[in-house]
Amino acid sequence: MAKDYYQILGVSHDATESEIKKAYRSLAKKYHPDVNKSPEAEDKFKDINEAYEVLSDAQKRQNYDTYGSADEQMQGNPFSGGGDFTEFFNDFFGGMHNQRQYEHYSDKVTISFLDSVRGTSRKYDYFSKQKCEVCKGNKAFLGDAKYVVVCGACRGTGQERVRKQSLFGIFDSTRPCSQCEGHGKVISKKCKECKGEGYKSQKKTVTVPIPAGIFDKQVLSFWDKSGLVDVKISLKIKVEESEIFERKKADDLNIYTRIYINPFTAIFGGVAEIPTPKGIKTIKIPEGTNSGDKLKLRGEGITVNRNSGDLIGEVKFTTYPKLTKEQKEILKSLSGQETSETTKWIAKAKKIIS
Repeated sequence: MAKDYYQILGVSHDATESEIKKAYRSLAKKYHPDVNKSPEAEDKFKDINEAYEVLSDAQKRQNYDTYGSADEQMQGNPFSGGGDFTEFFNDFFGGMHNQRQYEHYSDKVTISFLDSVRGTSRKYDYFSKQKCEVCKGNKAFLGDAKYVVVCGACRGTGQERVRKQSLFGIFDSTRPCSQCEGHGKVISKKCKECKGEGYKSQKKTVTVPIPAGIFDKQVLSFWDKSGLVDVKISLKIKVEESEIFERKKADDLNIYTRIYINPFTAIFGGVAEIPTPKGIKTIKIPEGTNSGDKLKLRGEGITVNRNSGDLIGEVKFTTYPKLTKEQKEILKSLSGQETSETTKWIAKAKKIIS
């Protein structure tokens, strides 16, 4: 499993650069081998430095948030084993790849808690530079090659000579021609449709699949290489809080909720209703259940790559139901029977107080 650099430094996923630096300095000072002589200090110190090296570098941090690794060559689905997710982007865009020059769209997408559990999709609009249909990308009027002529400044070489004065004398060097930008040719009459750019910006819409199990602040990234310039799109997922369910950690597939029962069900046992992402189900309440106890429904949590978490419900007592006269009499007969825990607690208190 990949290291959680945010957890190592004890910062949140949206921590600022200054917060990361402050956490690093504090931990590095605490676990430096020259100061901390504990056996695990050296390994801890290495992890701290490794985490800071990644999170303090904007590009490495973005790669880590996207792919779970700071390696710039990492490609593919941020969810390991998510074949369907990767295939979608390969089919739609013809495969993913990295290039140094590209346009980058970054945006936020908000989804509900249940959508993060079940998986969903969102439409996203962006612009891509597509080859001009009139000039076919050569930038000349009606695409006619006769308007693409040799650059008079560099005589078609694409280079221009530059003479520079330095402490060591005069040096001659070359650089891309400022007139033709290194192409060796210029356009004598530009295409009217694209104004000599060779492309038109076209609006595109893609349906982005958001896999089940995605967590808050996770980033989905993909490429579109269909245009003249590659486009990278990074979508940061915002998962809304739920009034019913909770997810404790990003790598935790368990879902947490509450089970409300009256005290008599807790005493004698029974069944109670519990909300799940798939609907309302029932759960067995053992005899003698206490408020705060946690009961589990196996396999009813989040499912990722055929691994399923559990639904864990914390027991909460409701108010007492309305009782008949006979029921009250029965309860009165039990009211004076304290448990052994009560007896031990009072005895201990008397010893301390006296």
